[in-house]
Amino acid sequence: MDDQTKIPKVVFVSGVGRSGTTWIAEMLNYGKRFRYVFEPFHPFMQVFPEYHHMRYVREQERDPVMVESIRKLFYDDFENAWTDHYSGPDAKSCDNRLIKGIRSNLMVPWLSWMYPENRFIVVLRHPCATAVSRIKYSELIGEWAFLDIKRDLFGQAELVGDYLQPFKNAEPWPTSKDWFESTVVEWCATHYVLLKFADRSNIMFTYYENMVNNPISELLRLWLFLTGQKYFGGDLPSLPSDLMPPLSVVDRPSAQDNPGYSAMTRHLNPFTNWMEHVPREQLDYAGGMIELFGLGQLYDVDTPIPLNSKFTR
Repeated sequence: MDDQTKIPKVVFVSGVGRSGTTWIAEMLNYGKRFRYVFEPFHPFMQVFPEYHHMRYVREQERDPVMVESIRKLFYDDFENAWTDHYSGPDAKSCDNRLIKGIRSNLMVPWLSWMYPENRFIVVLRHPCATAVSRIKYSELIGEWAFLDIKRDLFGQAELVGDYLQPFKNAEPWPTSKDWFESTVVEWCATHYVLLKFADRSNIMFTYYENMVNNPISELLRLWLFLTGQKYFGGDLPSLPSDLMPPLSVVDRPSAQDNPGYSAMTRHLNPFTNWMEHVPREQLDYAGGMIELFGLGQLYDVDTPIPLNSKFTR
């Protein structure tokens, strides 16, 4: 990959909270090729207060206020102290943007349809690992105590009508106090919808576990996708040295790391560390939800790594 390869105007990294999106975004922006826009849909920050945590947007939606707000985020001189607080002093001069969001997953199909010239990366991590990490992180800030599956997910008539009607009668859904169960349901519903767009040319899925296990090859795969290059097998091409982080950076925790729990910080196995925190009844609950939503091809609750090696194009 030569240094003149065209980088998309906008790269959007998405995933359920605590699935490694910040870490992957930081690795992609190692060379500072992007202005890093952090969590513009966070409800507490009032950047886009009309977007709640699991907002679904149909592809046909053309509400002028919504369209204009996204256009400004993607292309205009958008400024906000919250979204820019991980960017360097020269970031605003970058022509390209890397937007990282965990509260806009169900908007990705709409965004990718509206802006086909851009690239969208969806990060998957084992649902139980994601839930455990979210619980541990919530012990610091309590954010996910506001999660309400019945209201925020199944309370969206368009989302239920388009995708979730077959699951509506599977109630009772977990309450906001059931952080583990709520995260698992959110994870299952989100990926049930998003995987229907797995063949869309400007959306790519990546496993967090693959990124941990083979970071160099997985980053190369993502960069090939971002720059529209074709790969026909054999040896992977090399990246410019300022794009590919060294292993010392890859092994570094992200800015959103929980130092008291993080396997990376504590030098524990990132694949299996969560398993000691999940009792059998929670594993069974997660397994039942995975089966209900037909996602058994992705993960098994008794196996910490993906069942498929990776998504391919």
